[in-house]
Amino acid sequence: MWGNNADYAYVQATVDRSRCRVADMEFSSLAMMYLQGSGGRPGNTQAAALLAKLYELTSVPLSDYRGGMFCTPEVLVVGDIGAECITLA
Repeated sequence: MWGNNADYAYVQATVDRSRCRVADMEFSSLAMMYLQGSGGRPGNTQAAALLAKLYELTSVPLSDYRGGMFCTPEVLVVGDIGAECITLA
């Protein structure tokens, strides 16, 4: 879908797989929505904290991830990624 789209830059990071986890981006998006408030509702820090904890607790190591586990999976890298490990593809 995005393969030939000049509006996107493709970033490649080379890291050890053991530093990677997969989580459902929906939980972090909802946590941010509740933290900032949305649709005229005030922020709710308690709800945001619960969703952030759910995001953390349901994440899995990359080696345990199977397609379909999450609606909107995202890969998280624990720790820093050195500049020498990042390239534009």
